Amino acid sequence: MAVPFITKENAAALGRKGAIATAEKWKQAQNLGRLIPLTVVTDAVPLDSYVLKRLARVRKQIDKLSDMLEHEKDPAKIDKLASAIDRLAKHEHYLAGRPGPGNRKPAPERPSKPSRRDLGATELAPQPLPVVAEQPRPSNPDEPNG
Repeated sequence: MAVPFITKENAAALGRKGAIATAEKWKQAQNLGRLIPLTVVTDAVPLDSYVLKRLARVRKQIDKLSDMLEHEKDPAKIDKLASAIDRLAKHEHYLAGRPGPGNRKPAPERPSKPSRRDLGATELAPQPLPVVAEQPRPSNPDEPNG
């Protein structure tokens, strides 16, 4: 069986065919309702209505201060606004339930390894295989490098 010769032209044509086939599959999946709508699920979203209201107020205040910062020219006021935004951003970070810098989520539980006492002697190391000396083979002039 001969391998077909690939050129830029037939590679481009095959690429177009593949793109058309992929687009057709997407259309069929959309028509059949197989695509799941994208939803964002987070475990850190607080359910308490007070926390949600406070989070909304903090975000609104950050937006106001950011708008004021864009229009401010006085360096002292710019510094004060930036500090206020930073403080509010820390509150927003906490209220949204996101871990702060340096805080990691705990690692998932891993099963513990069995101790050596729990393992039998045969399970610690495999039995050694016998050593067999390699037998010389006569060279064949028909083989490459032979």
